[in-house]
Amino acid sequence: MQVALGPQVGSEEHNWRAFVTRMTFGFALILLGAASICWVAANWQAMSKWQRLAGAEALLIVTACAAAWLYLRRNAAQTVRVGRAGALALATVLLGALLALVGQTYQTGANTWVLFAWWAALMLPWALAGRSEPVWLLWILVVNVGTTLYLRENTFDTWPLLEGSGYAAIALAVVNLCLLAIWEFCAARWRAPVAIGPRLLVFLGVGVLAAMITVGDVGHMGRATTLWILWVGATLVLGYYYTAVRRDLVILALLAGGVMGVTLRMAGTWLFEFMPDYLATLPLAILLTAEAVWVARWLRRLATPAAIGLADPEPAAASAGNDVDAHVDAAPVVQLSTAPPAVATATATAPWYVHMLLGFSAWVSTLLLLLFFFTMHFMHNEAAAGATGVLLSGVAIGMVRSAQGPFWRQLVGPLGLSGQVLIAVGLALGLSQSQDFVWVAIFMLPIAAVIYALAPHPVLRFLTALVMAAATFFLIGHYWSRVAGTDFMIWSDSAAERLASFLTPAAVVGAAISASAFLLYARLPAARRGAVEPLAWAFMLAAQLVGFRVAGVPVWDVAELWRQHPPAALALICCALLPAAAAFAVLWLRRDRVSAAFAWVVVLGLLLLSVCWLPAPGVALALVWVLLGVGLRRPGLRRAGQVALLGYLWLYYSQLSVPLLQKAFWLAGAGVVSLALLAVSLWWQRTYGPVAQVPVEPSAAGARSAPRQYWRAGAIVAGLLLSLGCVNAGIWQNEGLLTHGRVLRLALTPVDPRALMQGDYMALNFTRALNLDTLPGATLLAPADHPLLPSSAFVVLDLDEQQVGHAVRVQAHPQPHDDDQAVLRLKQQRDGLHVATNAYFFPEGKAQRYVHARFGELRVDDRGNSVLVRLLDADMQPL
Repeated sequence: MQVALGPQVGSEEHNWRAFVTRMTFGFALILLGAASICWVAANWQAMSKWQRLAGAEALLIVTACAAAWLYLRRNAAQTVRVGRAGALALATVLLGALLALVGQTYQTGANTWVLFAWWAALMLPWALAGRSEPVWLLWILVVNVGTTLYLRENTFDTWPLLEGSGYAAIALAVVNLCLLAIWEFCAARWRAPVAIGPRLLVFLGVGVLAAMITVGDVGHMGRATTLWILWVGATLVLGYYYTAVRRDLVILALLAGGVMGVTLRMAGTWLFEFMPDYLATLPLAILLTAEAVWVARWLRRLATPAAIGLADPEPAAASAGNDVDAHVDAAPVVQLSTAPPAVATATATAPWYVHMLLGFSAWVSTLLLLLFFFTMHFMHNEAAAGATGVLLSGVAIGMVRSAQGPFWRQLVGPLGLSGQVLIAVGLALGLSQSQDFVWVAIFMLPIAAVIYALAPHPVLRFLTALVMAAATFFLIGHYWSRVAGTDFMIWSDSAAERLASFLTPAAVVGAAISASAFLLYARLPAARRGAVEPLAWAFMLAAQLVGFRVAGVPVWDVAELWRQHPPAALALICCALLPAAAAFAVLWLRRDRVSAAFAWVVVLGLLLLSVCWLPAPGVALALVWVLLGVGLRRPGLRRAGQVALLGYLWLYYSQLSVPLLQKAFWLAGAGVVSLALLAVSLWWQRTYGPVAQVPVEPSAAGARSAPRQYWRAGAIVAGLLLSLGCVNAGIWQNEGLLTHGRVLRLALTPVDPRALMQGDYMALNFTRALNLDTLPGATLLAPADHPLLPSSAFVVLDLDEQQVGHAVRVQAHPQPHDDDQAVLRLKQQRDGLHVATNAYFFPEGKAQRYVHARFGELRVDDRGNSVLVRLLDADMQPL
């Protein structure tokens, strides 16, 4: 009998190898995609127009062709399946970056909904061919962003989701509900994955309607009846479907949360009419608590062994990162859940979605109770606030230990948190100097610790741990080293101030406490784990929220930072080293199942990558949660880390203190380093750590799947040709207009924000100097009696000797007009009329160059189309 010397397929080390491979590859793709967006937005002038366009198209061609080639591989291993899905996802991001680059190059304006519309349309063939869940989720996100931007720019609603006529909320909900129906059909017909997509679509569809009714301007909406009918109908239909047809408790929790919000709004509207505001808050808090208790009991009743059998459980291998592939031909797609059925049925602990509902209701109930105490002047008196806080905290502790009913146990969270806030207010009112507020944090730490220890209630412990985290961060900020006497406790937008502020050490300390609590949780017996889990999640949330604001410097600037502020440099280095420390900790727990050589390779690779986290420490924090989630078998923590990573990169793009070009270079460099480490890891695994493969006989289903791989590869290539054809047709059209168009100059009014994906621009208003309201035919632009804005019209202009246009009339069509006149398309938007473009994109950091712009030079044709060429000063000189 032959004995395999390497780790077997399905073993702990094999699962870790699969996870490291996918994590490194996925991380590289995310960084490269973010780098491409930052590079486009930077509008780098060191490269010519044609170099930028050709380079972007070349990257798109290489990536899409690589994805098509990977889809041609027969009997592909898991690494190849992950690689082709990742390459296709990167190609879709590069497609969006190319479209943004074209719009930026030819100054098509900041109406970004057009960009997202074309992006969604052109990436649809790839999504259909690849059948990859990440690509479909990206497509849904692009569709929703484009739809929201369109509704914001083309309706009278000041904010599409919460104010105005309600038309925007209805339209967005209908789009997402239609997509949900298509997804569910595909899930029933072709076993499409259902762990993320349907839940996201329910949140975006029904959630928009519930949010509009709950906090929107319902009383002044002309379409309130339609909104109510759509929300009620969608809630009932989806509630029945996800209860009786395909049970999904997460979606049912989302629907229940919407019902709770709507009933709270209805009850509040009625109560505020019949009683004083300060009295109405109490029954609202009671109502919300009662609803949360009923919903929690209903969801837990549904979570029976028979109910859990309706959904596919998570495989054991997924705990070590060996997730089930989004789609494998001739194989069912497994839905991920929070725990295996044996755990879910053997424990009385509520699922995470129940905890979220209870936590949400506790927060809102606490705010209502605090509002009551504020209006009753309890929070204006030191003795009253302190005594009431102690009383409420004592009542909460007593109710945890004595109360039997679920309603009274749920009331513990709002009472306990309100008591702690009132104690802090009482301590603050008793202080004579603002510097003494540090004593509030010092006293609140032991008080919160006592409440945490004496009240074994998960929601109250989570809220109390947040109080402890806030007090800890305040103390760190108070005792943190200052620079030149400046107080860096401020939530600054300046990168230099945030570097020397308390944010980075607070994030490091919070992450260390959270990681230690999660590691301790894994070592404790099941009966004692509830004592540390709320603490771990609370400090994780607090650390990540602070981590969204941390700033960093490249590795070559660390020495200078150390010279100016050694504690800030030390905190930054510690933050960058956190992923390596987390990997070492979880692999040490698995030392009897994972070889020492593999563990050291992972740790050393993360140490090398830590150099890449120095410019953006928030990436390191997000990676800590991913590693802990995988190593400790906590899928929820892993997904929270993935969401945190995407959120941080989004905020990182919007930070004005760090140049976009610098962001693009370090993100691309980190992505390339990750790919290099991936190649080294694969070579090492094949050379020094081979995995004993289990022979698998080729099945008939696998043989039948081969032609479909060819079809998918062909569809990817066809989608690439379609995208390149549309992009280059637009380039050819704009170049023709630049070459043959008529010169027209218009007066303008500038401002300068940052556009989504397209970088910095100067907002332009050419219509202000045209006096359109006084022209013949101006009634064509009058607002209509419906939510959509009027369709476009055309303005005819006379040109003077300097080619400056002066409006003479408005008409419905581009013709007729004289040969010596110019015609431009007018478009009504929410912020007013616009002609030509509403923005001029310029390289980052060049805003001062264009502050003297007074005219815009355009090229126009006889059909009203135009392209903005450049900006001119008051003397008609180019800027």
